[in-house]
Amino acid sequence: MTLDRQPQRAMAAIHRRPAGCGTVQRCAAVMPSPAHAFQQRLGNRGTQAFVREHVLLRSACSCDSCVHNGPDDQRPRDGGSGSAGDCVQPTSIAHVKDDPWPPPGGYLTAGGICALMQIEPKGRSGYCPVSEEVTRDDKSTCPATIFSGGGCGGSTGAFPVGAAKGACAGLKPAADQFTDRHTAQVRTSVLHDKERNPKKLDQCTNVCNQVYYTVDGAGKRKDLDRYVITTNLSKASKEQITNVVVEKSHA
Repeated sequence: MTLDRQPQRAMAAIHRRPAGCGTVQRCAAVMPSPAHAFQQRLGNRGTQAFVREHVLLRSACSCDSCVHNGPDDQRPRDGGSGSAGDCVQPTSIAHVKDDPWPPPGGYLTAGGICALMQIEPKGRSGYCPVSEEVTRDDKSTCPATIFSGGGCGGSTGAFPVGAAKGACAGLKPAADQFTDRHTAQVRTSVLHDKERNPKKLDQCTNVCNQVYYTVDGAGKRKDLDRYVITTNLSKASKEQITNVVVEKSHA
C-alpha cells in the first residue's frame, strides 16, 4: 500500500505545477543532456567548430593505413580571413624548412616531415585561401598498391595561415606562413607485404606532384607553385619494418 500511495503523491505534485520542478527526480525528464548543455554553453557555431576540429584531427592522426599530404588543421576552401573579393591574392609559395615528423607508436611503416611554407607577398593579412592538388608521378618505382589510393592523396580544404595544430605545431608559423604535413603510417611493413609489394622490392620511391593554388574573385583557379614529394621506402636490415624518408623539393 505504501508503494501505491507514493506515485499518487508524485503525480499530484506534477499536476499542480506542470512548469516547475520541486525535486531533482521530477526534473530528470526535462534536464538537458550533456551534449545539449555543451551546445548551450558554446552556441551553435562554437559547437560546430569544436566538432569539425576534433573530426579533422582524429582523421589526420588516427588511421591504420594512410598517407597524409596537407595540414593537420585544414579549413574550408572558402574559409579565409577575407571574402573572395577583398582577400589578398598570394603570388607564390616558398619552402622555408622541414622538421621531422614524430610517428606514433604501433606502426611498422611510419615517417615523414612537417614543412613550413611561406606565402608571398610577405607581411600581409587576410590572404585568399590556399589549397592543394596532389597527384602520383609516373617516376614512382613503388607499385601503386604500396599505399591505399596510390599514396598521393591531398587535403580537401584550405591551409590555415598563421597557426598550426597537431604534430606540426612545433614549427610555429608566422602570420604569413602555414605548415604542410607529408607522412606515411601503416600498421604493417608495406615492403614485407606480398599484396602491397608483389615484386618483393627491397626499396622503392613513391613520387607525388603537389600544386598550391588559390581562387580569385571570379572563381577562377590560379596556380601558385609546384613541388615534388618523394617518399623513399626501404626494408630494415634486421626487422620486418619499412623505413620511411620523405623529401620535398621545388618542381
